Amino acid sequence: MYNDAKKASNERYLSKFKVVTLRVLPAELDGIQAAAAADGASTAGYILDAVRDRMEGGPAPADPEAGSDLLTPAAVQVATAAADLAGETVPAWIERAVVAQQAADQRAEELRRALANKDK
Repeated sequence: MYNDAKKASNERYLSKFKVVTLRVLPAELDGIQAAAAADGASTAGYILDAVRDRMEGGPAPADPEAGSDLLTPAAVQVATAAADLAGETVPAWIERAVVAQQAADQRAEELRRALANKDK
């Protein structure tokens, strides 16, 4: 039941905090909310964790307009389209694609070695 004591308690609790307004594009907010949900965090908690990580010297996020330092804009565009089709985030899709490619490369190398040893 909400009463004057509860109201006073809430006001004391909230007085410990400051409010920050953050303006983001709707598409960015959708991405932030999805990432937060995937991480099991609230949107505010997810943003605050990202800020804390960055303040502690964590890596700066990639510029979404420029892709990243590791991928060409064309690769980012293809990965984004593929991730959308798969219903995944771009980082999750890229991770899955890299792991799959590494496994395929490893199988190809093992086959190459087996064939080379067979010829000896």
